[in-house]
Amino acid sequence: MTNAMIEFRKEGFPIIRLSDEFFEVKAIDYWEFRRFKYKEVVKINYWKEADKGNWILFGPIHQIYAGMDTYQLKIFKENGGDWTYKTRSKNSDTEFEALIEQLKIRCGIEVG
Repeated sequence: MTNAMIEFRKEGFPIIRLSDEFFEVKAIDYWEFRRFKYKEVVKINYWKEADKGNWILFGPIHQIYAGMDTYQLKIFKENGGDWTYKTRSKNSDTEFEALIEQLKIRCGIEVG
């Protein structure tokens, strides 16, 4: 089994490295990678802040704040720990979404 790393590196997104048995994530505003074993991860969410119902305001004010929202990645481990990684992107990215789908498959999480 090779242990070659595949790396996703794009401006405004966390850096993600994929290995055969684990993956690593480096937050935009942090200098170290956090390692996750695929078998320990039970859930991965990727969403825009406004999509999670964080805004109580409606109308024009809501639209102004919703336009400022960025996407977030959240990883949940079986031990109850979770880590949130923010992006600087106000738009989704198809390459990043494909990587998240690949992570879910490697972790045995249902995709869809």
